[in-house]
Amino acid sequence: MAGWLVRMAALWAQEQGATRIALAVSRDNAAARGLYDRLGFAELGGYAYWSKA
Repeated sequence: MAGWLVRMAALWAQEQGATRIALAVSRDNAAARGLYDRLGFAELGGYAYWSKA
């Protein structure tokens, strides 16, 4: 289901004229990272998030 949803969102974006799609995912989210990899997405770089408790 998740793969279908990402593919449909990508198709809709392409129909709207998008030429690139970027996704954000936590480095710890192995399931999402695996899904995006299987769908042909490639890691571009890392982000660091900062929080003050």
